[in-house]
Amino acid sequence: MKARNRIIQPEFFQNKILSNMKTHARLLFIGLWQLADREGLLLNNPDLIKGFLFPYEKVSVENLLKSLASKGFIVLYSVQEIAYIWIPKFKIHQPIHKHETQSVIPLPDDVIKCQDNVDTCSDNVDTCPAPITSSSSSSFTSTKSGKPDDIPYEEIISYLNEKTGKNFQQDKETNRKWVRLRWQDGYRVPDFKRVVDNKCPDWLNDEENDKYLQPSTLFGNKFEGYLNQRSAQAPPEKTADQLYVEREHEAQRKAGLRE
Repeated sequence: MKARNRIIQPEFFQNKILSNMKTHARLLFIGLWQLADREGLLLNNPDLIKGFLFPYEKVSVENLLKSLASKGFIVLYSVQEIAYIWIPKFKIHQPIHKHETQSVIPLPDDVIKCQDNVDTCSDNVDTCPAPITSSSSSSFTSTKSGKPDDIPYEEIISYLNEKTGKNFQQDKETNRKWVRLRWQDGYRVPDFKRVVDNKCPDWLNDEENDKYLQPSTLFGNKFEGYLNQRSAQAPPEKTADQLYVEREHEAQRKAGLRE
């Protein structure tokens, strides 16, 4: 999750329903635009959202999200037990830069249908369903093409298996969801591989810590810390001259010419 530059339309201040909501709810609504991807989608993580938008204030982001959803300004839903947020009229009011990264957040059928009809929704989108849960399969579809998402689960999990000698299944949702969460935060394949490379020397073949070499730990909430950990540096390779001098000294020691 990362913040982006967005705009505030004049109509925002003329909305009667918004004007009757708490000030923090209105500020949260604006903040969600900055955190949403180009499709108006974002991860529903109240603690993370609070850290971005209200780092110094005591507010309940979870309750504010529910209040916005109750008025139809956002849609709360979940896929495979991971919670997300959709802002229905986001693409109507926000100009999207052509180079902005494509969304990788899945949408269940109920939200896709509402998304297709968003132009007919009222200003507060009260005809859109909220909240929504889905028991859809682990092969998610993108909002535009309907094709499975393009997160390289196999490459990432296979690399983990190769380095640890383990056999985590790339098609299991319990493994995929951690990769997907970090991918949505903006991390890419080299970052996942670096985390594996950084932690293997610490935990591999250690009876107490070897169990932590798994997707839920490596790609969990401490991912950024593991990524920026300084790995142990291998000693620099010796030059040909250094090796020659060492051989000469060793020969002299064997001949009794050098202590």
